[in-house]
Amino acid sequence: PAFYAGDAPGGGLSLALQRADSSWTTLLGNLLFLQGLAVPTFGTNGVLWSLSYEAFFYTAYALAFVPLYRRRGPRLAFGLGWLLSLAGYGVLVVSGDMRWTWLAYFGLWLLGAVIAEILATNWQILYVRWQFSLAILGLMTLAGLYGRLPTALDDTLWAGLWALLMISLLPASRWTPLFYARRLVESLRPFARQSYTLYLFHVPLILFLSATYLSYSPTLPGHFGLVAAAAALNLGLTSLLARWLEALGRTRSKAVAIHNL
Repeated sequence: PAFYAGDAPGGGLSLALQRADSSWTTLLGNLLFLQGLAVPTFGTNGVLWSLSYEAFFYTAYALAFVPLYRRRGPRLAFGLGWLLSLAGYGVLVVSGDMRWTWLAYFGLWLLGAVIAEILATNWQILYVRWQFSLAILGLMTLAGLYGRLPTALDDTLWAGLWALLMISLLPASRWTPLFYARRLVESLRPFARQSYTLYLFHVPLILFLSATYLSYSPTLPGHFGLVAAAAALNLGLTSLLARWLEALGRTRSKAVAIHNL
């Protein structure tokens, strides 16, 4: 439900308004990306929690991971990053303190750095067929178990299997399932042109869809089919908005570039 549910009109919004914190200290904490760790999210904008994670990940990457990578190499840097992430996950499970997700999820964020590392250094990828098969089977299993696993474990498995799937698609292969899977991924490239629009509007659109559903039903069912439907509607609606919003951004960028010349 976290993918499409939120503080929608009805009891959820009323409760959010009652709990809303719009104090100066909360505002300052949010500006310093400390929401969820030292202060609550500002007002009713609950999705601000994700920005604090991003700030932590980028800061840790620049100040700790990159220096270690340059001095000791990628194996130690990635290995230590995942070891600390695993330790954070262990403390999270034992203590139940969600603030440890900052450390636990850093390993998931590093998966993107691994893919970039593979592309930049031409790492040799072994057992591609087994990786692809495991990723597909795992993702299908997770879809069937949606809403039944602890959040942190669910997030970890989804991120890990998606990364494994992406890695298995990197090398060229004539194996038929891999060939068609790569063709499918390549067909999604046009959606990159609406990435900023999707970033801006996906949460408001999901909350609107949730509110619409809740106007006919008292609760939102935890079903993966609704997640897929919400994602499809998001892509469709943002593609319409992107026609003018993304074009406006490109026009503005060109104007700035010409002015700087």
